[in-house]
Amino acid sequence: MFKFTSNTHVAINVVLPNGANTHVSFSELSGKGSVFYTDNKDLAQALRGHHRFGKMFKEEIVIEKPAKKVAEAKSEAAQAPTNKGVVKQFGNNEDAKEFLADRYGISRSKMRTRAAIVEAAKSVGITIDWTE
Repeated sequence: MFKFTSNTHVAINVVLPNGANTHVSFSELSGKGSVFYTDNKDLAQALRGHHRFGKMFKEEIVIEKPAKKVAEAKSEAAQAPTNKGVVKQFGNNEDAKEFLADRYGISRSKMRTRAAIVEAAKSVGITIDWTE
């Protein structure tokens, strides 16, 4: 990852190694200045070759964490136990929505009715037993 910073808001055009032009707009920071992140090596090289590089903006060193941890997290999510046959009891819609949203990342706005909550639970392999 490449990180470029500036003391002001920066919006420039750069020429990529293949000859194409692209517009780069740095994101403003709340205190002062702006920042631009990219993983594109060609774009980073074009920014380094800009005539205002080192004067208007500079590159900062980014220490990346090993990608192994990200891959491990994804594999753990893929190996998550399936919920087939799991029955959960809820007394009201709000408790069920809260559980499904927090545990499985299902949008609360998609669970407006009890039927929608039951469908969302089925999609993750859970059967809901209403206690009220």
